[in-house]
Amino acid sequence: MATNGFNAVVVSDHNTINGGLAAQEVAESDEYAGKITVIPAMELTNCRVHMNLVGINETIDYAIKKWPTDDDIRKTIARTHELGGIAIINHIPWSNTTEYGYELPRLQNHPSREQLVEMGIDGIEIANGVTLDTISLKFVQDHNLIVITGADVHYPDSNAFSWTVLNTNGNRTAENILAQLKARRSSFLFDPTGTQPLAYPAENPIYFRTAPPTLMGQYFQMFWIDKSGMYSFIPGEGTCHAEEFIIRWSLIGRYQK
Repeated sequence: MATNGFNAVVVSDHNTINGGLAAQEVAESDEYAGKITVIPAMELTNCRVHMNLVGINETIDYAIKKWPTDDDIRKTIARTHELGGIAIINHIPWSNTTEYGYELPRLQNHPSREQLVEMGIDGIEIANGVTLDTISLKFVQDHNLIVITGADVHYPDSNAFSWTVLNTNGNRTAENILAQLKARRSSFLFDPTGTQPLAYPAENPIYFRTAPPTLMGQYFQMFWIDKSGMYSFIPGEGTCHAEEFIIRWSLIGRYQK
């Protein structure tokens, strides 16, 4: 991340703080001390909202359920504040985009921006990947919320397209960065071209040993459609949309009239 121009990063994982705390420990090790600051976070992820809980030190589980209530979300935000953190709503355009094949949003019953302010959020992610959310940017400015961007990195070779910018006066501790964000002293830089990928993971030889049976299985998958929609990120709770299993009879010699 430092090679992509970051001095500090928020590291979150879906519905757990463990990844953020582990990343912070690595950043504070002798090998990386002083090179980059990590602020631990948890990305609350369910069928209604994706929200980063930044600067906390425990997993907050009130809304770790498939369909949390508004009160569950309020409790989550309140606990984040009790721990000294901030609650940031993630990628509203992505959340409200139509889920392929369903004519429904990816995240159904997503709270409106106005409802989220009433619930106590601190900011909205105004850039995520190549998407610049100008509607949220105007809303954030009008409601004195935190301006923040997101790389949403899921793979080591991801580009950077946006950066949250603030003046730390040389004090790049997590505590000071959070203080500057809370004081609404952040701005942002957005470049839709993005950085050149600078990290390329090594090929895993195990993949090539297992590739033949895997590819054979993928071949047979053309005979059916497992329509499932958006994953809920809640273990054992499946997806956020109605699941449907469709056999492509025309490909196996049986035609329906």
